[in-house]
Amino acid sequence: MRKSGQADLPLHGGKAPRWLFSRMVRLSRVFIELVLIEFGPDKFIDMLSDPYWFQAFGSFLGFDWHSSGLTTTTLGAIKMALSELPPNIGIFIAGGKGKTMRKTPVEIEYTAKYLKISPEKLKSISKIAAKVDSAWIQDGYNIYHHNIIYTSDGKWTVIQQGMNPQNKYARRYHWHYKHINDTLTTPHSGIDTKELEKKVFNLTTKKSEPTKQSILQLFHEIKPSEIESIFKSLSEKQNSLFMPAHHDVRLKFSGNLKKVILSTYDNPPKNIHELALSKLGPASTRALAMAASLLYGSDIDFTDPAVYSYAHGGKDGHPYPVNIKIYENTIAILEKIARSPGEESKRARKILQQLANLLK
Repeated sequence: MRKSGQADLPLHGGKAPRWLFSRMVRLSRVFIELVLIEFGPDKFIDMLSDPYWFQAFGSFLGFDWHSSGLTTTTLGAIKMALSELPPNIGIFIAGGKGKTMRKTPVEIEYTAKYLKISPEKLKSISKIAAKVDSAWIQDGYNIYHHNIIYTSDGKWTVIQQGMNPQNKYARRYHWHYKHINDTLTTPHSGIDTKELEKKVFNLTTKKSEPTKQSILQLFHEIKPSEIESIFKSLSEKQNSLFMPAHHDVRLKFSGNLKKVILSTYDNPPKNIHELALSKLGPASTRALAMAASLLYGSDIDFTDPAVYSYAHGGKDGHPYPVNIKIYENTIAILEKIARSPGEESKRARKILQQLANLLK
């Protein structure tokens, strides 16, 4: 279900009012209940990994489809809804916005007793996704929100969002467990963005596979004592060798950058996943990619990897104000369908399916 595309997400200030957010939580909770009854937890993971479905779901909850806040508020409502459901449903969520984002590993650990896999695997993928979208894709959008949603048996999706302070827009990145491979090539299930950027340092394409392998090779073949001469060569040749004017990416070789790279030589990564989990930040990663290109002739890719519905109105009154009466009615009907006994619930869900077929 790989889908990618474009969606305007302007940065909006403020937050969802309490009267709306409380209803978003209730509607999210009953929706999750229905998905579990009808399809099981894996289906919800699949749904969240689709950027278009996620956008529509945020609108269904009454948020503004064109606002960057749709991502953070919708995921906040989902997190609150899941906290009100028993852990035996088998779906969990960790992370959030700002400081909460950094608590992701701890929150994953809290759920360890309910998992059939090691929590370390989920911590690892969470860290890889964060590193790739901040250091391996340098597109001008700084990651400020990160969530990983996962099942007890290890199915997962990661949704994170970055902001560009220059163009005042946000970009949302979706990951899905089915798209992960050994080389971390095209790992996203979709990226929602305002427009394609012209100056993007991108290590996630097929074209970049040799560069990543060359970086690993560099760690195992080049002695730490040679790092200064490599930096000097890069400083002299980067613009004329592989930096045309429309992809002008300049480097600053700080002492800290050298320290990070040299420390990585002490315990060099064995594969691409370990490379993503290393301490190399954006500047170090860019420097090593250029070093690999200089030494081994591998290409550096600069292509941007980024490749709609109202049910209850929008928070800001567009296209019309949220209709609380209809919103409450939707929650009541879905709660009745989800929580009715056996056959009654089954008949109601069948009617919902017939309605869905009419809209196809």
